[in-house]
Amino acid sequence: MLWLLGHAELATLWDQARALGSAGIVALVALAGLEHLLHAWGWRRCFAPDTAPRLRALFDAYLAGYAFGLFTPTATLGGDVLRASLLPRSVPATEAAASVTADRLACSVSDAALGVCGVVLLLTRGPLEAWHRGALLAATALFGIGIGGFFFAQRSGLLASRTAGHPVVARIAGSGLASRLARAGAGLDFRLRSLHLERPEAFRDALLRNLAASCVGGVQVGLMLALLGAPEVFLAAAQVFLVGVALDLFSFFIPARLGVQEGARMLGASIAGLDPAVGLLLSLVLRLDQVFWGAIGLALHARLARRRALRHAGPEPV
Repeated sequence: MLWLLGHAELATLWDQARALGSAGIVALVALAGLEHLLHAWGWRRCFAPDTAPRLRALFDAYLAGYAFGLFTPTATLGGDVLRASLLPRSVPATEAAASVTADRLACSVSDAALGVCGVVLLLTRGPLEAWHRGALLAATALFGIGIGGFFFAQRSGLLASRTAGHPVVARIAGSGLASRLARAGAGLDFRLRSLHLERPEAFRDALLRNLAASCVGGVQVGLMLALLGAPEVFLAAAQVFLVGVALDLFSFFIPARLGVQEGARMLGASIAGLDPAVGLLLSLVLRLDQVFWGAIGLALHARLARRRALRHAGPEPV
């Protein structure tokens, strides 16, 4: 990231930032709030109807998990575990785990659908050598196989129970703990299988809502290009956005995608026929967006964790 900034035309970058203006930057950052809200709304459809928390509670937990995944090297896994732990106590633990697991699948499928479009752009218009194309195709295939296997394991009820009930788990954890893990795994698989087989429309809604949330990123790009007076805004925004999504998919393990996010937007801008500095400016605005909403998420985490600690502690003895 620092290398890219060091090789950028800072004067050009500054002129574009001035053209964007503070009002434009505020609007772009505010749009990200809509994206997070839509993700939380999609997550709500992954709960059984009688256990679904209020949207506000889900938004707070989602944003806290987002902040944790953004600022720590735990990728999405750490954020998902955290947001499940911050749900209201009225939500059973198995239901919380099942909802987060199903929502992660819905997010992955929606992002992969956009990412495949970005991969096609990279293969047809990107300045890639033959081995770059081969690596990109191999990574896309592996990613697709992983998502397909994740979906099959959820739908067939084999995601957790087989692992938790394996004899190796009993040797490592002991028979008592292994038995509890096996029961919890069976409960998780039952809820996931029920979602996919008995309420497929709920998972479809979750997928579409997450897809709408991801597309808010495209609206951000389009708004920024419009404010900068770029030509053919819709086509250029689609290209920059889709290339960014594609390369973001393969860098989920890098904390905050440092460097990758900047390079991806600069490459997308080049493919769209724009100055790469536009892509770098977009990435810097996205960094501001991430820091802003991540800070809110950390504050929400502190509040939710303190509230849960007080509930567990109970009233002080007289």
